[in-house]
Amino acid sequence: GTISIDTAWEKLDADQKRGRKLYESSCVSCHDRANSSSDEAVWELRAVSYPREHFSHRLDPADFVSAASPYARHDIAVIPDNMTDSQIRGMQLYLDNCEFCHAADGTGANWIGSFLEPSPRDLTSPDFNLFNTPGPLRELIKGGIENSSMPAWRSVLTDAEIDDIILYMQAAFAAN
Repeated sequence: GTISIDTAWEKLDADQKRGRKLYESSCVSCHDRANSSSDEAVWELRAVSYPREHFSHRLDPADFVSAASPYARHDIAVIPDNMTDSQIRGMQLYLDNCEFCHAADGTGANWIGSFLEPSPRDLTSPDFNLFNTPGPLRELIKGGIENSSMPAWRSVLTDAEIDDIILYMQAAFAAN
C-alpha cells in the first residue's frame, strides 16, 4: 500500500512491476482505486477473468480444485435455446463482465459474490422484476448502484452492449 498504483512504470523495480501486473489482472475489479494519486484509471477498462489463475469452467481440462468447491455449480452459464445474435453477444459480454459478481447462473452465489456486501442481486429471483422494464435496468447498469459493489459500466460498455446483455439476461434468467 505504500506505492501508488499509477507510479510511472520506469520507476518500479522488477518485483514491483510483477506485483502491479498481477494486481491489474486479478485484483483491480474489486479493489479498483487502491493507492492512487489521480482519479484516472490506469488499467484497461475491460473485465478481468475469474481470479484463481484465470480459472474458467468453459475450458478443458476441468479445474478440479475449483470444481470441487460448493460454488462450482454457479460457474455454469445458462444457455437458452434459440438465442438471437444480440443475445449471443450479450451472453459473451455478461460472462466477460457480469459473471464475476453475479455468477454465470445469475444467482450471485459464486465465490466472489459470497464476499461482497451487500451481496450481488440474484438475477434469477422472481422478485427481480426489472426485466419487464429494461429502461431502468439499463440505467442501473450504466450508472452503478450507490453503496454497493455494483460499478458504473457507462465508460466500459456501449449502450448497444448493455442492451445485448439485457436481452441475454431476459432470456436466461427471467424465465427461471
